[in-house]
Amino acid sequence: MKLFIVIGFSVKYKGGRKMIGKMYRPLRISKKNRGYEFSHKYMSNLLGRDKGGIKEFIQTITLHAKENGGVQEEVILIEISNLLIPVVVNPQHYDRVSKKSVAHKNLPFKMVDEKKAGTLGRKMERPGISIELQSKEEHPFHGLKEPEWESPKEKWVLKTDMSSRGEKLTFEMPIYPTRSNEGADWLEVELSPIVWNGEEYMEIKTTSTTKVVIVSNTDIHYRV
Repeated sequence: MKLFIVIGFSVKYKGGRKMIGKMYRPLRISKKNRGYEFSHKYMSNLLGRDKGGIKEFIQTITLHAKENGGVQEEVILIEISNLLIPVVVNPQHYDRVSKKSVAHKNLPFKMVDEKKAGTLGRKMERPGISIELQSKEEHPFHGLKEPEWESPKEKWVLKTDMSSRGEKLTFEMPIYPTRSNEGADWLEVELSPIVWNGEEYMEIKTTSTTKVVIVSNTDIHYRV
């Protein structure tokens, strides 16, 4: 049995490690147009007015394309809603768009107009699944994710990990390439409630080749 001792805005248990709260695995993952909607839940251990308790919010992750000079530019759009605390991101990786929006310094994925080229756009897959491969070599995600051998199935698979450990929720979402086999990507997302200057924030980290744009219903702050 763990003993919790409340100290100021943080919580400690035996061993001295600070425990701000807990991010749970998504309550629901719903299919959206070119992406998914996540219903999230986290428990805050902070004390004070309007602090602490179970909190829920929505995160929508989709592929979003617009035309720029005759070229389709596609980004990964992350939209946060119903969140009660501000968001923080690392300024080394994100440029500010507005008080409630930032864009990763990566470039958008550029593709030829689908109607003119007769190709299909990229497709995003949900986290927490296994993708069966015909072989270890023949798949579009080389250099992005290493396949694993599954003995019962006698197949190579790519696992889209999803893990909730303490304050952090991490998950992966593969992005399938176009019909011309261009633009494969592997999105990694990390969500973690943190305490900064005595207040609670939701820290968001992303890793991908494609530019990520984050839009939140609360203000987004910079924190290294």
